[in-house]
Amino acid sequence: DPSHIAGKREYLYEISQKAFDMGMEGLMIESHYNPSLALSDANQQLTPADLSKLLDKLVIRYQYANNPEFENQLELLRNRIDSIDSELLEILASRAEIVRQIGKYKKEHNVTALQINRWSQLMENRIKLGEKLNLSEVLIKTFFQLIHEDSVRMQTEIMNS
Repeated sequence: DPSHIAGKREYLYEISQKAFDMGMEGLMIESHYNPSLALSDANQQLTPADLSKLLDKLVIRYQYANNPEFENQLELLRNRIDSIDSELLEILASRAEIVRQIGKYKKEHNVTALQINRWSQLMENRIKLGEKLNLSEVLIKTFFQLIHEDSVRMQTEIMNS
């Protein structure tokens, strides 16, 4: 229901296209011959003519391509991603082992699990590196926030055991 998700007609195209890009099979868009006279939700309604224009602009993509060559190439690329994902998990496991060692070391020296200055420095450096590698700042921040939260959790468990 792009009309209610958007709340304003100027966002209807973007949300409708996103819905189709995610495999949705239909849309519910409010239309009124004169949206300003609509008794409810006037700001999210389109005239029938504007609705027709919006629908004409939308690109409907298929979930599957009936093309064996495409499917084979896609499978090869997905296999490469699967391999990289396995490597990522192994690297994360190695990182977690080092985090546990750090937790033990901090416990021995009565140092807090959370080190704000280190965290700030780490994020700044990772964001810069991510930008050089053409990765989005949102991805880098989210990824390292999750890793850091888990690291602090692991260290805290060790320190309190």
